[in-house]
Amino acid sequence: MKMTTIVVEEDGKKKYKRVPLEQTPEEAAADEAAIAFLDELRSCSGEEYPKGLPLACVVKVVDYQDIPKAKEAYALVRVEGLDKRTWRMCVNRKSVKVGKNALFVSERAALPVDERFRNLAVCKVKEKKYKFGFGVTITRLLPHVKRNVYHNNPGVLYPVADFSELKGKRLGTIVASLLRIDDQDELLMLLQQPRYRDVFQPGVIKVKLPPPRR
Repeated sequence: MKMTTIVVEEDGKKKYKRVPLEQTPEEAAADEAAIAFLDELRSCSGEEYPKGLPLACVVKVVDYQDIPKAKEAYALVRVEGLDKRTWRMCVNRKSVKVGKNALFVSERAALPVDERFRNLAVCKVKEKKYKFGFGVTITRLLPHVKRNVYHNNPGVLYPVADFSELKGKRLGTIVASLLRIDDQDELLMLLQQPRYRDVFQPGVIKVKLPPPRR
């Protein structure tokens, strides 16, 4: 509900007070529709989470819609990947444009420590260290995927122009290996394997780092 500020006089003193702003029937109906739309996105009733998406790939933004009643900060987009498969995502407003390519990164991604992935216009990232034995540690950046507005949000979108490696890449091209992006679940599985947990002893045990993604 929209609010406005009015000045009232109490005990001879002027005070400011927030009161509901009178709406026309049309404005009230639009507000109700916006709230219903936001509730639908948050609940994702009857909508399945998009499964089997790549860890990272080049996509095209094919639809864009500002999300009302969400701090006026978010938009719902539909992107197209390989074989014309499409899925919906929640992004920051005006961070992408319809018809333009973008880099899709799944919420499962463990990103390399690269300043291009620390783009706050896209998302926040959290540093996580994976210890593969004594003295052998790798650091990855984990993307914070917004799920409070659109519950089924599967990842984030980075500007494809920020990555020179992607110049000329076709729509749907999987680029996890090219950008050195790992899978969080795979890294955790590797940590549970003895050959990665063994304590490093010079000349006795050599701790292998996880193999690069292909």
